Amino acid sequence: RSSYMSSVSKPDQSLLQSMLPTQDAGAAFAVGAEQAIGGHTSRSSVANGEAVRGRPQRRFEFLDPLRGMAATRVVLTHMGVVTVGYFAVLAFFVISGYCITAAAEAGIRKGMNFGTFLKRRIRRIYPPYFASVLFFVLTRIVKGFITEDYTQISRPIGVWIQNLTLTQWLSLTGNNKGYPYDSDALFVAAYWSLNYEEQFYIVVGLLMMVIVVMKV
Repeated sequence: RSSYMSSVSKPDQSLLQSMLPTQDAGAAFAVGAEQAIGGHTSRSSVANGEAVRGRPQRRFEFLDPLRGMAATRVVLTHMGVVTVGYFAVLAFFVISGYCITAAAEAGIRKGMNFGTFLKRRIRRIYPPYFASVLFFVLTRIVKGFITEDYTQISRPIGVWIQNLTLTQWLSLTGNNKGYPYDSDALFVAAYWSLNYEEQFYIVVGLLMMVIVVMKV
């Protein structure tokens, strides 16, 4: 490489240098992993391998428009404009699959354990989820004052616990209505997909633990 570089002009050397890899494949995936779960970094720090040592990274920005397009299709489906919401949800699952796996890979590099991984996932999903549950309850109380109909919040204590812990999937497994979003255990039908995402968190976290123990 050095003998070849000495035989070309300086402009050509600059071009060739820019085309040569500056980090190995493992470092590249670590960068992608950190970008997928958010953060900030400079290009120079990435090139110098600082990303692998656990420095914060910038987002993997191309995922944002994909999320936006999928979310738009779900909203339009609920409005009755299009009928592709089902496939948009599948797209969300694919995106989440990459992001969660990438986050786990980055966590393994940092020595993160199962508990820490789940705590980070919980901090990302539960605050907005609890806000939506609170909005649902408050609006149904107001509706009850107006219509004297409280059936939507007059649920068994077990259903309340499942909805507050995102474990409605315990009832979804016995759902015989054909589609998971038709389950009576859901306060809001759209919560069904979060149930499966939570299961994915648990499975990936357990796989992290197995990989660390077995040193795969």
